Amino acid sequence: MVKSGTKRCTLPCSSNAQCMAGTRCIDDGTGQYCLGDDSGRPCTEPSLCNYGCITGPGYCTAPCSSGSDCPNGWGCMPVGNPATNVCVRAEALCDQGNTASCVVPAACDLSSTLILGSCTLACNSAADCPQRAVPLAPWSCDGLCRRPADVFGPLPGGYQPTEWHCDYNSNPVVLCNDAQHIDFVGFTIPPAPSVNCQSPTTIQGASNDACVNSCRYQGGCAYGFACVAVGSVSSQRIGLCLPTGMTEPGQACTSNTSCAFGYCSNGVCSRDCTVDGICPGGLSCVAGGAPAVEGMAFRRCE
Repeated sequence: MVKSGTKRCTLPCSSNAQCMAGTRCIDDGTGQYCLGDDSGRPCTEPSLCNYGCITGPGYCTAPCSSGSDCPNGWGCMPVGNPATNVCVRAEALCDQGNTASCVVPAACDLSSTLILGSCTLACNSAADCPQRAVPLAPWSCDGLCRRPADVFGPLPGGYQPTEWHCDYNSNPVVLCNDAQHIDFVGFTIPPAPSVNCQSPTTIQGASNDACVNSCRYQGGCAYGFACVAVGSVSSQRIGLCLPTGMTEPGQACTSNTSCAFGYCSNGVCSRDCTVDGICPGGLSCVAGGAPAVEGMAFRRCE
């Protein structure tokens, strides 16, 4: 449900709370409808996006009240004239000589705690900053959003292959925005590569190793990904932003990556329906098993 994308039935709305997971209540010029979140889709002008385009770095965005309304790796800050609160991408590389990926040049974080220069955004409180899934350590705010101590780089979800270096204790660390990595097709966690801590350059992970973001249902995921609660941290179920494909729910699949909602269950494309109970194609929203996620019983379409 993005411009020039796959057409789907949707609902009229007056707030995001009335919309199914992965969509937002947006005025398309004919009224307010639940439309797909295209945050991160490349753009050169607002007409290419469901809501608006941040034309400097060149990506679609969405309105927000706090970072919780935005995908992980994105925060909420006022942009434009008149200033409007929109989702701003922090999961992007920058350095002293190249800040084009950041919302403004001053939003390039070159802190000594980071191995790679990382875009960020202005904040009044940590609530404006990117929101990771619980129980992962949160971002903080000192006027700029600052990454937690386990994050050493900004490589976005889907970045492949991963890049690695060493932390200050000479441990190999992945330089992903959410400090997590995965083989999307095999749904396994590849081992870390051999890293030379004395090297001035990073080293690539395995060819099938990609950065992956955790997610909360409210903020969802950036364009091209769906929030599916199939991850686990400290024995707690969490959402992961999984890449979306073209195969509809109810049709055969061999991996999550082929499915329109990023989820292949028992050889059939499914959808995480935990929040909204909505299943396309005549499927039913059924219990998906313990543990719960965000205080709710995990459910999927079958």
